Amino acid sequence: DDGEEGGEGAEEEEEEGEAGEEEGEDAEEEDGEGDAEEEEGDAMEEEFSTTRTSRRSGRGGAEAKWGRRHGKKRSVSDVEDEELVQVPAFETQHASWASLEVSLQEYMEATRHKIVIKEVINVGRRNADLRKQIRFQGCQDSEIPLVPESWEPYQRKYICTHGWSARERSTGKRVSHKLLTTECPFQMIAQVCKRPDGVWRIVMKREVYQHNHRISDDIYRSHPGIRQVPAESPLMPGIEMLVEAEAGTSSVYNYIRENSNNRVTMDDVRNLIGRMRKRGKFSMK
Repeated sequence: DDGEEGGEGAEEEEEEGEAGEEEGEDAEEEDGEGDAEEEEGDAMEEEFSTTRTSRRSGRGGAEAKWGRRHGKKRSVSDVEDEELVQVPAFETQHASWASLEVSLQEYMEATRHKIVIKEVINVGRRNADLRKQIRFQGCQDSEIPLVPESWEPYQRKYICTHGWSARERSTGKRVSHKLLTTECPFQMIAQVCKRPDGVWRIVMKREVYQHNHRISDDIYRSHPGIRQVPAESPLMPGIEMLVEAEAGTSSVYNYIRENSNNRVTMDDVRNLIGRMRKRGKFSMK
């Protein structure tokens, strides 16, 4: 009897052990499910974080793109990412604004790109700013390095014709196909300065001799300010004779194209003839 009772006790202990193992396995499965839920939660949180980051990046890219289109100053990295075309440097000093203009026309012809004036600061504004400086408070004009009025203007900022900031003027009804701006980085500032020897000169400063667009003779000759015939052109006497003789627009067009590098269009010629007749020099027959 004692042996049978011992056997039954051993069987009960084995059953209890198996039950304990099953409980342990169930507990491990629950722990595994908990870990899986934690990993899934971490993955969802990471995915959400990535989505937020990508959205911020998207907004940042859109804002940067919008800023470039609406005239905000670009960073150095914006310029470095572009393929730039290097051009020769302009003369650093000039004796007068007139001599600078002559040199500028020669420079544009040599480098085949159109340069325009973006900003002008007159002498009066410069001298007023000098008088307001703390170091010159209480000083007489003779003690302040004022710019002589004969040097008007004090400063000009030159940029490439493709360097204007884009301005949205369209109402969206019609698509514009003549957007010339590329926000070209080319620039140079001409400023009146007094040299150490006391001589006043126009000095070039803050130059950037690089373009972010193609440069060629065809592109240069197609710019309105280059292709049109200026009033001081040696062709004007011949054009006046043709207009006075009531020659057709095509005759004036051929005369200009055959005798100059001005690649005028028929519209340019019509406008030129219209201006000449508007001045009252010729009849409107």
